[in-house]
Amino acid sequence: MKLHLAAMGALAVAAGCSREPPAPDGSPGAPTISEAEVILHEYLERHHPSIRPGTPEYGVFIKDVLWGVYPELSEHRKVDEIRRFAADYVNRPDAPAR
Repeated sequence: MKLHLAAMGALAVAAGCSREPPAPDGSPGAPTISEAEVILHEYLERHHPSIRPGTPEYGVFIKDVLWGVYPELSEHRKVDEIRRFAADYVNRPDAPAR
């Protein structure tokens, strides 16, 4: 039985399955959204609705977040998580405006 479970676990890892909980919409395998990402999306919706994730403008926005251009985000109670997300985003190989 243990060998069977270990084999299934190895197959799941090889297939790229994550051990992350399902996304809020309940669909397994859907990417999860961090709290910092939600905060940034809400900020964009209020102040810059034309900027969308994955665009060069979003990459510039994320860099500006790291530089502290937006006081509302720099003073947010979750500023550490926001900056961590922004730094991770900028350092992704597929990030726009890298």
